[in-house]
Amino acid sequence: AAGQSTNNQTGAADCSVCTAGSITAKEGMAVCTLCEAGYSTENTAGATSCTLCSPGSHAPNNGSASCEGCAGGSFSDKNGTVTCTLCSKGSFSIANATMCNLCAPGTFSVNDGSAECTLCEAGYSTEGVRGEDKCVACPAGQFAAEPGTGSCSKCAAGTSTDNEAGAHYCTDCPAGKIAAEEGAANCTACNAGSYSVSKKLCAVCKAGTFSSKAASPNCTDCDAGTSSKDNSTICSACKPGSYAPQTASATCSLCDPGSYTDKYKSTSCQSCLKGSYQDKAGAKTCIECPNNRTY
Repeated sequence: AAGQSTNNQTGAADCSVCTAGSITAKEGMAVCTLCEAGYSTENTAGATSCTLCSPGSHAPNNGSASCEGCAGGSFSDKNGTVTCTLCSKGSFSIANATMCNLCAPGTFSVNDGSAECTLCEAGYSTEGVRGEDKCVACPAGQFAAEPGTGSCSKCAAGTSTDNEAGAHYCTDCPAGKIAAEEGAANCTACNAGSYSVSKKLCAVCKAGTFSSKAASPNCTDCDAGTSSKDNSTICSACKPGSYAPQTASATCSLCDPGSYTDKYKSTSCQSCLKGSYQDKAGAKTCIECPNNRTY
């Protein structure tokens, strides 16, 4: 009968059932025929026909009793597959797959035939792209705090990555430096004559104060006897004829009539001595009285 043979023997008393993986399509066959690669008898003995392996499986050899599922990292998308195809790098598959899937953003596969994708480490991403075979370091000014991050995030204003790529986090700008906008690669020093109001903003030193260096966290009051305008890097000594009695003076005051100072950086004026006078403000000296007159 079909599905049986005499095992190529003469004088056989009976026919033998074809083993799984082989067939006879009609009666009177002396031997069973092996199924070709890509076919099987689905573990059935005495079969009269071979069946194509379904997508997701294969039969690499002749005479296969059953088709084998494709291993993870490979696939077959058609009937009668002899050998499953490896997934290309940047993709993966589970067992018995009929197709490969692209690695999700934040994951990658570096080799062909991957059964799973690997998470990008912290500080790296795939820049929001699927199907990558590598991860890219976050550029300076951006970060990725967790493994498997699809896209790097910009540092908030007031923070930076100190010009480092591949950062896990951003650091606050130190006093005297700022990052006015998000995504700063590094913090910028406030200019001399200014200071950092916050981690995001510099402001000029007010009159009566100064900062002599860049990256100053605050302004310093001018000493008594000196003064400064807005945005000053130094304080100027009061000239003879003027004075500043207190610290943090925006201007030097002129000596009143009847007084004087002949020194720089004066904190007060001296009264004219007897026998001398000064009728103008801002005097450096007093004038001796004419004969027969006194003040």
